[in-house]
Amino acid sequence: MTILHTAILLALWSVSAYAGAWVQPEGAVFGSLKTLVTTTDRFFDENGNIHQRGGWFTKYEVNPYLEYGLTERDTVSVNILAQRLTDSATDSSTTGLADLELGWRRSLWKSDATILSAQLTAFIPTGYSLEDSPTLGYDRLGLEPSLWVGRGFRLGERNGYLEAQTGLRWYAGYPSEQFRAQATGSYDLFPWLSPFATLELHYGLGNGKDREEGGQTIVADYRLLKGILGAVIPVTERLRMTAAWQQHLWGENTGLDGGAYVGVWLPF
Repeated sequence: MTILHTAILLALWSVSAYAGAWVQPEGAVFGSLKTLVTTTDRFFDENGNIHQRGGWFTKYEVNPYLEYGLTERDTVSVNILAQRLTDSATDSSTTGLADLELGWRRSLWKSDATILSAQLTAFIPTGYSLEDSPTLGYDRLGLEPSLWVGRGFRLGERNGYLEAQTGLRWYAGYPSEQFRAQATGSYDLFPWLSPFATLELHYGLGNGKDREEGGQTIVADYRLLKGILGAVIPVTERLRMTAAWQQHLWGENTGLDGGAYVGVWLPF
């Protein structure tokens, strides 16, 4: 069963949902803190068929995230993922930091309502071991260039936005390259509630090679379509709370997991 709990992990490593199309004003800081719990007892095989995995895999995560407006066009970011992973199928657990994510986003063009931006994200291993079961990552440096487009709109007397992203994630060594895409829409339904929906695609290109470490198989290639439904709630003029449910909708070589997160957003 070790191949199953390792494959589930691969679908959970992604760039923070807060790293969207827009950049921060020069000198501005945006911070968020999110807590997430996901779990599953099923998985998608290499053909997309669903099977029982013989036990529950659960991820607990605390996720601090910061952005800083370096210039009017440039924003830098840091994303930290502190995780505890448990697998009842093998009676094993791991606690530690997943890959550190460092980002640089640059505005390429913008109008009053629309922005086009590019981002480069680096994925840096934090010293975990591939022999950990479950493992916290690939233990390989990674890079992901991506292109974002966002547009704000007004419908009736309320505001909303749409944004989309596409990119290619590369890792040094054995992991497969991945095509990445994401689309999000949000609308201020009420002054106190802004629902949002996201679809996120991870599509392995099949050019990796599985690796055996510590009695487990680290799957180099997977595919996943994930949906997120949530809402943002204003608490004060600056502070926002967010809550959402995320669910794997389709996949290959990954888990069929679902879970919830809650968080706070605060610009400084």
